[in-house]
Amino acid sequence: MSVKLQNLNWRDKTVNPCDNFYKASCGNYIELEITDGTRNTKKGKVIKRLIKEILVKNHETESKSENTMKQLYWKCEDLKNKTVKMLSNLAKLGHYNFGLYKLTKRQGWDMVLETDYEGVQHSGEQKMFQIISAILEANQIKFNESSIHEDLRNVHEFYEELKVNSSGWNKLAKIAPNIQFETILKNLLHPKNGNWTMLRPKILNAEAVFEKFSLNRTNTNGTLSKILANYLVLRFIKNSYSSISYTATVASNRACDDLVIHNLPRATLRAFVQHHFDRENLKIVSEMLEKTRHTYLEIIGNTTWLSEEGKKRASLKIEKIKKLVGYPDEYNKKGALDETFETLDTKKTDSFYTLMKKIKKYRAEILMDFIAFNKTLDPNKELFTVNAFYSAALNQLSIMVPFIDEPNMDSSYPVYAKYAVTGDILGHEMGHSMDTLGIQWNEFGEYERWMPEEDEKKYKKRIQCLRDQYEHYDDPDFGKHLDSSKVINEIIADRHGIDAAIQTYRSLKLQNEPKIIGFENESPEKMMFRILALVRRMGITVLLDPRIH
Repeated sequence: MSVKLQNLNWRDKTVNPCDNFYKASCGNYIELEITDGTRNTKKGKVIKRLIKEILVKNHETESKSENTMKQLYWKCEDLKNKTVKMLSNLAKLGHYNFGLYKLTKRQGWDMVLETDYEGVQHSGEQKMFQIISAILEANQIKFNESSIHEDLRNVHEFYEELKVNSSGWNKLAKIAPNIQFETILKNLLHPKNGNWTMLRPKILNAEAVFEKFSLNRTNTNGTLSKILANYLVLRFIKNSYSSISYTATVASNRACDDLVIHNLPRATLRAFVQHHFDRENLKIVSEMLEKTRHTYLEIIGNTTWLSEEGKKRASLKIEKIKKLVGYPDEYNKKGALDETFETLDTKKTDSFYTLMKKIKKYRAEILMDFIAFNKTLDPNKELFTVNAFYSAALNQLSIMVPFIDEPNMDSSYPVYAKYAVTGDILGHEMGHSMDTLGIQWNEFGEYERWMPEEDEKKYKKRIQCLRDQYEHYDDPDFGKHLDSSKVINEIIADRHGIDAAIQTYRSLKLQNEPKIIGFENESPEKMMFRILALVRRMGITVLLDPRIH
């Protein structure tokens, strides 16, 4: 119904489609659409409202993950009236972090241990002063304002010195022999599934781990010790910042639903799928992806400029692309995702701060599991992004649950409508495997310039031709203002996506497809272009509309 209404109402019959196809298809979008943003932006807002409804709704559930979501939400809301009490207990609660260090995931399934020196600097002196003052006042500790400002400036100078020093993981034992890095990391392993033997080789050398401190001024050992101690205290406060509220305003302005979505992404995904998602879409999109893959292999096979070796390597890369449609297949089993929460031991008496501390430890466990076992659901990814992604370092195409839901996708849509939106995106993301960056990574997600030298020369020539074509195009709305050097990979993916979607649909050779009311005389292929124009125009009109700027 939404596809029918949008195609009927947003078209502009006064415009000849041969002159401006976009305006002919959806020129009245701005006049009739009162909500700002693209359809994906709007979908994100809808999902957020649905998640908040789950959080505030008073209903019984046996799901541990959903109960944890609710507990975190209401602890966050309750905190808005308990700021001073929480600050006075901060020193007793402790914090689970690495002080100067942090775990960071890199491309693929690798991680590094590196210094986390940015945090204090980015907080700003005045904000840190306000936080420290609030904590001291809540604990009835007298303090000197000028002394705090001086300490903050000393820490800032220390930060500037710290960030120019570097070394790697292999030097850590020599640099700081008293810090048991391996013991700390082993304590973060999943109690049931953790495997240090598999994880250890994936911890890469990290930059920015301090090796020496010369500082640009003379310091006694006592002064340097004080600066380092202050730095660690500020790191403690900064790492706790998302979990504390140093003023009532900070607490009242905190969006508790956003906090739940960000800190418990897998639980939030499960709740949305359980309450609002049509799982039939997963099967449909997975099959569409495989058909699109087959089309790509045919296109490569029919290419006239690639050598046989080039075709072989390009085909192998497409064949080996891993797929994540919504979420891993193992989560289809009832209770499977909830099982991942078995190590998150929460109590009703937990404060908001304590609950956040436990959740951070739990997230570290699943991150290390993801890296050790090469799992597909990256815990660092925003699972509620209304989009799809291709990762060259994994050679993996991921299409997120919110994108394969209405209005982009529904099991009841005609096949041409499915390929016009979802099929185009599948083709687009798969196309990134062959863009100027994608061809630098092989089928295993390893850095390799696999294209034969002569083929690569021809490839670059064709890319330049494509750039020239777009830069010389006089767009009806934007004119000749495109710098293709900044968007060439998106242009490549767009061209691949449309071609693959059309060719895949044609290969199905469907007959008697359902017609959209008002467009009974239009062919399915023409409707594909109309729907695709409608979807893309929504983004373009946001840029053009003066009311939105």
